[in-house]
Amino acid sequence: EGSCINAETHVIPFNNSFRETQSFSGTYATLPVVAVTSEDENVNLFITNLQLGSVTIESSAPFTGNVHLQVFEDN
Repeated sequence: EGSCINAETHVIPFNNSFRETQSFSGTYATLPVVAVTSEDENVNLFITNLQLGSVTIESSAPFTGNVHLQVFEDN
């Protein structure tokens, strides 16, 4: 009762790139749970570096498009 989920979302533009880093808006005491999804491109996405304040995402090939990032506090 009364519990809520601490979450944030971001849209990360890739411009003929295969690696982008996004800083988080929130503050996390433990590593958050993150999920990434490409809008329309036929690429695979990988989280290559996850820290308390940011995440680095790489794709299987350079592309131009948006990646959606969801960040959830790990309870």
